[in-house]
Amino acid sequence: MPSDCQLALRVGVMQRMEMDTKGVRYSNQYLFLTQDRLLISNSEDPEKLVFDDILLRDVIECELKEDEDAALDEEKMLQVIFRTMDEGYNAGRSYIYRSTYQDSMEWEVYYSLDIFSR
Repeated sequence: MPSDCQLALRVGVMQRMEMDTKGVRYSNQYLFLTQDRLLISNSEDPEKLVFDDILLRDVIECELKEDEDAALDEEKMLQVIFRTMDEGYNAGRSYIYRSTYQDSMEWEVYYSLDIFSR
């Protein structure tokens, strides 16, 4: 039987925003969109390590926003912000990623098609 990751509707690499005492930094993460979850991994082979997931039914907003942290010499990027409901599995957390304009728009299209509300 195929795993959730093998049945992914969309797979992509985005940079996740992380804040610590030194400020904001970004790390590459692999995202696997399945019918009911967004799986998050540090590896392109998610069978090895899926360390977080977002239940799609808990996503209340997918916002696109200009990325102000991108350096001037980098390609223009957009932030993709997945917000979850307070009472849900992810307890109201926001997941902030950034990617190219085209890639970010494609993630937002999936949201607008109600894939996240299944």
